[in-house]
Amino acid sequence: MEDRRARRPTKDDRAAGRTHVVYELRLLREVVDAHTAAMGGGQTPAIDVISRRRAMCTISALRDSALMHLRTLYEFFTKNTLTRDDMAASDYFGDSSWSPSSELVELSKAIEDINKFRSHLTYTRTDRSRAWSLESFMHEIERAFDGFLQALDDDERDRWMTLLDDDSWLPVRNTGRGVT
Repeated sequence: MEDRRARRPTKDDRAAGRTHVVYELRLLREVVDAHTAAMGGGQTPAIDVISRRRAMCTISALRDSALMHLRTLYEFFTKNTLTRDDMAASDYFGDSSWSPSSELVELSKAIEDINKFRSHLTYTRTDRSRAWSLESFMHEIERAFDGFLQALDDDERDRWMTLLDDDSWLPVRNTGRGVT
């Protein structure tokens, strides 16, 4: 991994960063569940309450949100070149040889299309539509996260588990004077 960041993350940076990774993971789970429910649990979209146009906008917004959270977490786990203030899984363990590649197979194949179709206006997205399995991608991210937790030393894993077990969590900001 090439690290082009101006400075290495501090202890406070990593503490604040943990909360934002957990935030992404939790929002991903909620949005995928909401998308599945809006789609009628995989059946006919639930459009009897709201207009078809509004229902399709809602479904699209939920799908886009899920894809953005997937992309954010994918980059956290796989980013090879770190620039500016990028956060990476490698910030949380030393020279571990852990790699998420065996867990992120389908998402790795789709990530370029997700970037082109959902994050940018490109001519590629005008060529065809995509039907991504959000649940499948979410399960890959969860398996990668489980592998990430196992690669951490015991103290660091405990810090992550404390956040994961706390339902009252909120992402925090590093103000430079410690985490708030």
